[in-house]
Amino acid sequence: MMEAVTQNINRSLVVLKLLVMLHNFLRKGPKEAIVGCEGSSSQSTAVRICMQILQHWKRINVNDHSEDLRRDSFVSLLIQNYSLVLISKVKLCDTYACFIEGNFCPMPYFLSSAEQKILSPRFIEDLIDFLSRIIDMHDKVEQYSSLPNIQRTILLSLVDEEYCLISFVVHLYCSFKQVTNYLYGQSDLDWKALADRIQQLDTHLIGLYSRLLKLF
Repeated sequence: MMEAVTQNINRSLVVLKLLVMLHNFLRKGPKEAIVGCEGSSSQSTAVRICMQILQHWKRINVNDHSEDLRRDSFVSLLIQNYSLVLISKVKLCDTYACFIEGNFCPMPYFLSSAEQKILSPRFIEDLIDFLSRIIDMHDKVEQYSSLPNIQRTILLSLVDEEYCLISFVVHLYCSFKQVTNYLYGQSDLDWKALADRIQQLDTHLIGLYSRLLKLF
């Protein structure tokens, strides 16, 4: 894919199709697509592809149509934003690779790699932050109809991502709140600070869910 990107990096339609292919591979491919494997560097390759595209399209002249008649400022920003979203996805899934797969399904907890790991509240907040980023991307794709066919393809990938992510986040967050209730008063936690933070997350999640309903 790196070679295909290098050869077609000035062609907006091809670049967007390659980003969709990469997105689908990260979501549905083997775990090595995220974490890499011995003697390989799948993760850094995915990031390098996105970084190469991102840096090139930051510098590109959107008014130069000598190689690409479809090029405009909206398409340029779409390519840049999609690249940033995929970079964030790889980093998030790599950070929590022992807990989640590329499509945000939870990993079985009997796996040896997860046995000694403890879920941090930061994990939930990172998932919510990425959900917010995905919804922002969804909004941006629908702003204009410049390349309708490829935009619909991007939206299908985003909708699948949003559905998997919101399902996992809600399940994980509700479980966290239920467990926290059982532990109330049994530790030295600052319960007022925790309650305030949970209230903030409740409000944030409700807002994201309302935005998703409008998009769907």
